[in-house]
Amino acid sequence: MEKYSVVTLETSKEGMEVVQKNYASFLLSDIKLDYVLFQAKKDNLVITCYQSKKSSVYKIVFQGPNATNEAELYQAYGTLHYPIEKKDIEYDDIGDQIGSDEVGVGDFISPMIVCAVYMKKEDYDFVKKSGITDSKKLTDQKIMEIVPPLLDHFTFSLMVLTPIKYNEMVDKGFNLNKLKAWLHNHALYNVKEKSHHITPIYVDQFCEDYLYYRYLEDADHIVKGIIFKTKGETHYPSVALASCFARYYFLKYMQHASERLGAIIPLGASKDVTEFAYQFYLKQGDSFLDNYTKKNFKNYNEIKERK
Repeated sequence: MEKYSVVTLETSKEGMEVVQKNYASFLLSDIKLDYVLFQAKKDNLVITCYQSKKSSVYKIVFQGPNATNEAELYQAYGTLHYPIEKKDIEYDDIGDQIGSDEVGVGDFISPMIVCAVYMKKEDYDFVKKSGITDSKKLTDQKIMEIVPPLLDHFTFSLMVLTPIKYNEMVDKGFNLNKLKAWLHNHALYNVKEKSHHITPIYVDQFCEDYLYYRYLEDADHIVKGIIFKTKGETHYPSVALASCFARYYFLKYMQHASERLGAIIPLGASKDVTEFAYQFYLKQGDSFLDNYTKKNFKNYNEIKERK
């Protein structure tokens, strides 16, 4: 058997309990990651157990130089998954750079979040080994796993436009692209001020260059010289990193919002999302719509017309 540094065991509750018991003396006590039930460290081997709230399957990840041998001790308790060799992404630029991306644009009950990140050339291998790629290609659980260890390593700026603020800006005449332009510009300006370096700046393109700068005519500080690229996260690692950071904070925000409501908020803008919002509208009235939803979505009018 080829030796792998990362092996995942999918198992039942009984299998999970066996593994947990066997590493009882190696358990770490200060784990604060979402979905993590326990984590242990035995010499240079890290064992992490995850469970999604939506699944009864437990995933135990063995990571380290002896991962294959250790994981195979438990193959009778479930299914082992070995990493599939992937072709490296051929980025257009892996040097010093700043990148930004957004999340929450198409979700009716959510904020809109933009993140900009400064990445040094020497950080590229670190980013690559962390498993960073376009956040849309990663599961939410994977995002929650790989992002926290990176947060203290990079200079970044996060702009969170809550539904309340989003609606205020729309009432002032901002369309969606103007909102995005202002958030990107603010985040990029903050990162430039913090990093004190002149580097290429990459943004995942959402409108033509000339429109982007037209949207910023009234802004106090305008970051210029940006290189816009469609699907920028596949061309520049800083944009991929920014997309993952933005997604991580988006998931944290939605988790807290769901806890406040006492129900898991669905994403997107489907009929199911409309129905979810309508039920809370019946309970809480306009205060729910004001605090949790984007009023320029057709879902909003559908709900108001139903009552």
